[in-house]
Amino acid sequence: MRRPNHSRLAFVAVAVATLVVVGCSGGRAYCSKEAQCLAEEEDVELESDSVGVCVAQYDGNIAALRANEEPECQVLADAIVAADACRASLDCNDFFDAADYQDACEDELDDLQDALNDVDDGRCSAQES
Repeated sequence: MRRPNHSRLAFVAVAVATLVVVGCSGGRAYCSKEAQCLAEEEDVELESDSVGVCVAQYDGNIAALRANEEPECQVLADAIVAADACRASLDCNDFFDAADYQDACEDELDDLQDALNDVDDGRCSAQES
């Protein structure tokens, strides 16, 4: 009888926990940054529930992609979260400047484009009509 490889189990547990935390906090970080930048850079006054609504929509879209059985859809969800996390880490001036955003997040955007290209016919089953 083989003994369980505890280091492998620990690694898998940490990886799963990381994905859960990243997935849950990705929407909050992105939406909060977007609201901050709209207020600072664009002088836009948002409703008090705007960030909460944004997070619910964002997290729902990511959850729908991750619920798909197609691995490409799950890879796409991860790529979206990574690209948005990179964008959320930028200052507000770069957040809205496409050239700065593309330069700062080049690797993440390349991964996102690859993931989009890998999705069959540009759709995941949850998005099919």
